[in-house]
Amino acid sequence: MEQDIKDFANHMQIERNLSGHTSKGYICDLKQFMNYIQSAVEPHGQKASAAAVDHILVRGFLRSLYVAKLKKVTIARKLAAVRAFYKYLLREGRITKNPAELVHTPSPEKHVPRVLSVDEILLILNLSFRDEPLELRDRAIMEVFYSTGIRLSELVGVNITDINFSQGLIKIRGKGRKERLIPVGRAALAAIELHLKGRAGHSVEKAGEGSAGASFFERTGATFNHQKRSQDS
Repeated sequence: MEQDIKDFANHMQIERNLSGHTSKGYICDLKQFMNYIQSAVEPHGQKASAAAVDHILVRGFLRSLYVAKLKKVTIARKLAAVRAFYKYLLREGRITKNPAELVHTPSPEKHVPRVLSVDEILLILNLSFRDEPLELRDRAIMEVFYSTGIRLSELVGVNITDINFSQGLIKIRGKGRKERLIPVGRAALAAIELHLKGRAGHSVEKAGEGSAGASFFERTGATFNHQKRSQDS
């Protein structure tokens, strides 16, 4: 099996022209697989050859990886290396069947996003902010997030005219540019007012005069939604 792995390494470098990093990763995985096969069959007087491996041994190898608490994505990568190795051997006529074909790839892990607790959010909102444009902006952004639960991609598209201060509503453009009105709390509206008053050339009064300006600006002075539109175009 060791010679088969060396031949497969040459095949990846010369014929498939894979990157050195990819080839090295495959060979490392295959050597680990070979060590498992040796430990599984040689105590029983069998020779650890590639042809002697069946799907039960491949599953046993994966089971050993689970026991070692490897991540599913890592296990799937190692199985991919074994499959590619046996596909090569099958094409070369060194084996008659690919034992890894009968083994299913582990389903990907579902990562549940970590969210802040109410106490953590309140701790952030109770931080002291200086009476400076950028810090007033940051406070307004956090208040809007807390009050509305909108996405970052939706926040960057909010214009001043999308905010109805008298009714406590914000017009949000979601996926597919679909618009919806959502309520926003008084604390968030007050933070937005302070942000707009502290921003040069804008005020809450001007916001009601049909200004199409963005509600929030980057540190450079560019608008969030302007940058987003530039990236989308």
